[in-house]
Amino acid sequence: AELNVRESDVRVCDESSCKYGGVCKEEGDGLKCACQFQCHTNYIPVCGSNGDTYQNECFLRRAACKHQKEITVVSRGPCYSDNGSGSGEGEYEGSGTEVQRKHSKCGVCKYRAECDEDAENVGCVCNIDCSGYSFNPVCASDGSSYNNPCFVREASCLRQEQIDIRHLGHCSETDETNAVGKKDDGMQYRPEVKDASDQREDIYIGNHIPCSESFNGYCIHGKCEFIYSTQKASCR
Repeated sequence: AELNVRESDVRVCDESSCKYGGVCKEEGDGLKCACQFQCHTNYIPVCGSNGDTYQNECFLRRAACKHQKEITVVSRGPCYSDNGSGSGEGEYEGSGTEVQRKHSKCGVCKYRAECDEDAENVGCVCNIDCSGYSFNPVCASDGSSYNNPCFVREASCLRQEQIDIRHLGHCSETDETNAVGKKDDGMQYRPEVKDASDQREDIYIGNHIPCSESFNGYCIHGKCEFIYSTQKASCR
């Protein structure tokens, strides 16, 4: 009887059932298909055949192994979709990689901004809603840390400039020192985004305070305010 159980376990995990880089390993009294991928965290996005964007090709192969289905690289860079988001493991998109331009009365609205032609002051507006995204901090090319990739897309839209995801996790001092962005007028700047952990959170969390001088020109319309609870600037 024990032999039959072992033979059954072997048939559950073999070359036909554990593909795409998986390895059959003993776990307890049976065998399990293990996906032992040691992926680096560098952001070199690829678009998978399932429509998801992966942080790099290794993450794509790991997903194929985990789900035991074929996923191939269809293009380098993030996938382009109507809503601008992938799903599952694949959701690690940057914002500046998709330079979407819309010509209208506003001139040119880039980075998923839309022209509000009905407003008193016609201009580009950003209707990117990041409320449904989970906490997944990333470091962007402007040297700022964002709570998830969606906020990077929102910042890129609001500023009307390219901001890419540099890597997962919060930015280090080195990232902040080396970050240099450019406004549309070509002026270099370094955003002074402070970490809420260095402040008295009981005072600042949820409060709106005026943006620092480094955010001059951030808002096309309205007043720039920094929100400590979300660690991002907003135009109000």
